[in-house]
Amino acid sequence: MMTAWNVLATAQPHQLQRLFDILRPHGEFQHAPFRGVIVGLVAEPGALFEALLAREARKGGTLAAIGHIVPIDRTFGFEPEALEALLREAVAPYAAAIAAGGFHVRMERRGLKGLLHSQPLEQALAEHLLALLEGAGQAARIDFSDPDAVVVVETLGNLCGVGLVTRALTARYPFVHAR
Repeated sequence: MMTAWNVLATAQPHQLQRLFDILRPHGEFQHAPFRGVIVGLVAEPGALFEALLAREARKGGTLAAIGHIVPIDRTFGFEPEALEALLREAVAPYAAAIAAGGFHVRMERRGLKGLLHSQPLEQALAEHLLALLEGAGQAARIDFSDPDAVVVVETLGNLCGVGLVTRALTARYPFVHAR
């Protein structure tokens, strides 16, 4: 499996191959070794998202194959005991984008059952970001109901990708969202 990707997509049930066929012309895509997951490397995630909207307008039915898609800014390999420290470093740049808004962290763990626990990692990363923001004089808050941003952590076995999904992204692209 590719170790660097900048988009992760999930398919609706029984739509994996159709979604793969839709995405393939836009970059280098591979089926991940987890059910319903495709990872890809594209020139620009925003251009892919626009192309998907355009295809939907032309043909219809494109969006029906998509569970969700998230942009990924950074990928890295990890050992379970080192993941939290690596994630603290990886998500720190998002503090500037969050600023004084509402946010939360969402981790989708695939593989390593019993070795990684999503909820404690989500909480630790949110607390880390809050501390960074408070140190910068920002009054950000945790918000699950209507966040301005969601910090996305996606693991595929011992590979991890992180990204930021903003309100603007989800408003423009209904298929871009954190689970």
